[in-house]
Amino acid sequence: LPKAFISLYLTMNFNVDFEAIGNAFVQHYYRTFDNPDPNARTAGLSDLYDPLNSYMTFEGVQVKGRQAILEKFASLPFRSIKRAITKTDCQPFPDGSVIIAVMGQLQVVKIIYEPFFYRFYWRLVISYLSFVVMFAMNTKLGKTATRGQKQIHEENMTVLRSYSLASGIIIVKFFYFFSPFLHQHFGNGCVDLLAFFWYKFYIIENAEFDYSYIEFAFAICVILQIASLLTMRSMAKCVRNEKGQITDAGLDLNQNDSFGEYCKDIIIICCFTLLVGCFWSKIFWLLLIIPAFIFYKLWTTILAPWFFVQPVEEDDSKKLKKKEKKLRRM
Repeated sequence: LPKAFISLYLTMNFNVDFEAIGNAFVQHYYRTFDNPDPNARTAGLSDLYDPLNSYMTFEGVQVKGRQAILEKFASLPFRSIKRAITKTDCQPFPDGSVIIAVMGQLQVVKIIYEPFFYRFYWRLVISYLSFVVMFAMNTKLGKTATRGQKQIHEENMTVLRSYSLASGIIIVKFFYFFSPFLHQHFGNGCVDLLAFFWYKFYIIENAEFDYSYIEFAFAICVILQIASLLTMRSMAKCVRNEKGQITDAGLDLNQNDSFGEYCKDIIIICCFTLLVGCFWSKIFWLLLIIPAFIFYKLWTTILAPWFFVQPVEEDDSKKLKKKEKKLRRM
């Protein structure tokens, strides 16, 4: 058959619906873009852009090439958008390709940013209050020899309230501060101006900051603080008589060299680590001081005396020699 006849036959029998092709591509593109997993989204979008000839314009700034477009997507201050497509225009090209123009509106969640210095001042106030509550409220109200069971119970409750409040403030502050990139499933990303600027201009530009293990360190700090608070609560459990009077206040959490003091030290170390960890990731290695101290106490109180204990016979012989020396001197 003549070549022209074959071309005419194919054109008449295979009438391509370019509008359907364009709409299907638009749906596939937005379905890929809306993937909450950033790695899967990047992998899906990378197949849709040409390495050299693709263009994207956002807020008047045009970028060219696959890598530049993907980097632009990664730098956007939002992760989810609402769109309203008003018109999709699909036109075929002589080479068989289709050009698609999508017109509509994009709506992001509006964020009211307060002044930067106000935000910074407010974060410093919260950090300061957490330690003021922890240390200033933990004061002894009377002398150790004159305190009764009721007073010990009241002081124990004050210690529990102050350390619980300080621990809660630090945990919420750290969680909220790192929400832009640690908790992407919690909403709209950079909900805090200070956190956004710090993440944008400090973490991205500062290669020394390593946040690969921040989630693990944060979980360890939370577990240690909760365990310490629950231990202190069980130690301070009081016993009341039939009249409701306190007969036994439990262990005194303010007593020196008590287990309650160790629990308070753990909470202080965890709070300090979370606070400084907002700006210096290597501070989380400070948590190793807790198992090191536990090993030190085990060694000095249990292991070392057990390993290096002297035989009873040697002790008796030494005592006899000392007695003989004393008798000779006399």
